[in-house]
Amino acid sequence: MAGGKGSRMQSSLPKTLHHVGGIPIIDRLRATVREAFAVSPVVIVGHESATLRVHLGESTPTVTQEEQLGTGHAVRVALEQLPHVDEGTLLVIPGDHPLISVASLQMLVAESEKQNAPVLLGTVQVPHFEESYKSFAHAGRVVRDDAGMVQYVKEYKDADEGERAITELNVSMYCFDLAWLRAHINLIGNENKNNEYYLTDIIGIARNAGYGVFPIILPNIDDGRGVNTQEELQEVERILAERNK
Repeated sequence: MAGGKGSRMQSSLPKTLHHVGGIPIIDRLRATVREAFAVSPVVIVGHESATLRVHLGESTPTVTQEEQLGTGHAVRVALEQLPHVDEGTLLVIPGDHPLISVASLQMLVAESEKQNAPVLLGTVQVPHFEESYKSFAHAGRVVRDDAGMVQYVKEYKDADEGERAITELNVSMYCFDLAWLRAHINLIGNENKNNEYYLTDIIGIARNAGYGVFPIILPNIDDGRGVNTQEELQEVERILAERNK
């Protein structure tokens, strides 16, 4: 998903075209997906879509989210524009997480197929929200039920004190049974403060249908680092430089 404005970057350049280690973020993600699954990812574009499509070229398929009405809307638009396939696993990841690894993507898909569940959620577990982890402070909190399944994801702005203390976080990485998602994506509503269609609402839809939603904690916290500000861009640059020493 690369359709958002990225206004917090305070830059005229689309967020996913900013460089990390000398390579645009979106190109890092394309290469990771191709290495993991030997396929080219479909990129959802919206804001500055023409610029992104030119950059991506003809080798990468795109779908256009004309109005940016939330992550659930973005996925619905993609399903409407893509060829109608009703079987297999659909992996959805954000376009601004440049450090996610091949191993993590493969693990998410493998676990999803092992569990044979309609929805699987990738998460990260941070030790605290200080120092290098402060960029995670406003991420959605993953609330589990007594069986260890995802009960719901609560956005930071809506969370109470107890929920804000939770250190397992949503990083917008999902695996879906494609047929199930096609049948249920239109049940996502926009009855919220922003009148947007949130993909996290699919969790409640799955639970109401009697399914558990499996959370899988990514083995490396850095896989879940998004780039929303110049400060966060500098942080992932620093992490990458440390890895390459």
